[in-house]
Amino acid sequence: MEAYYDVMYADTPQKIKCMDPCFSTLFGGMGNDNGPLAIARDETRNKALQNSFYVLKLVLLVGYDRKGHEAAFRRSINTQVESFLNDHGEVETKQKEFLSNRGRIPKAIIDPESYLATLENLEVAVNSYVKAPLMVLVDEVDRAPMTGLTSEAEEEEGRRRYNDAVEAMSGLFVWLKGMVGKCGNRYFITGITPISPTDSLIFNGVTRLTFDPDFANMLGFTEDEEKAVLEHVARIDPNTPDFERALDVARDCFNGYFFAGADEAVYNPQLVLRYAEMYAEGLLKS
Repeated sequence: MEAYYDVMYADTPQKIKCMDPCFSTLFGGMGNDNGPLAIARDETRNKALQNSFYVLKLVLLVGYDRKGHEAAFRRSINTQVESFLNDHGEVETKQKEFLSNRGRIPKAIIDPESYLATLENLEVAVNSYVKAPLMVLVDEVDRAPMTGLTSEAEEEEGRRRYNDAVEAMSGLFVWLKGMVGKCGNRYFITGITPISPTDSLIFNGVTRLTFDPDFANMLGFTEDEEKAVLEHVARIDPNTPDFERALDVARDCFNGYFFAGADEAVYNPQLVLRYAEMYAEGLLKS
């Protein structure tokens, strides 16, 4: 999703020529080569949204930090925003230009004392100064609370750690709810949300996709896409025994995921792409 939506991956002639990461090299579309992914061949997709967002990708803490989870959570968010700013240098440049032209002193986007202040500063910088929509992708939303709850501790202590982890991230969800819709902002969350909708108004109006059949194959490769990856990325001729052997390995190792409403198993995209890249590099050929 980051590569599909982020302006950083928009096509340019130089990127395509040098095979740098961009929509065409990642999804297809160069010349007559439609690429391995169905999305590149889907004429019904809203192409106006493609590579039109500034995408902030947040991977939440995967474990509970016993030394001070709230501080660790704050540092983690700020570090990832810093990485975003390094990749999208024009955000700080536009902010400084905008404020300086109005006789105001630009302030740092990252607030070391408050990750919420950091996120709010970033939202203003992208929406008001760059005049672009912000998309936030949040992953591992459940890991820290679950780790705290199931860690080797007495039941009461485990519950305290769980609540501590949930409280640290609750402000993030409040911010997400407030930013969505403004200037076309969006967010997408993966994980088993530990905050119950009955305990909070944060998730009023949220669209849950987990059990929607229309999205059953969204987060995996279908077999047709897997075959296309072997052809386009691993560069294996589909009419050779090598292709069938490579496909058998992929079936054994990388598929088997059935989401609600799916009519076929899907393949793990990250593992499949690495497998294909290693094959193309000659590391897996027999």
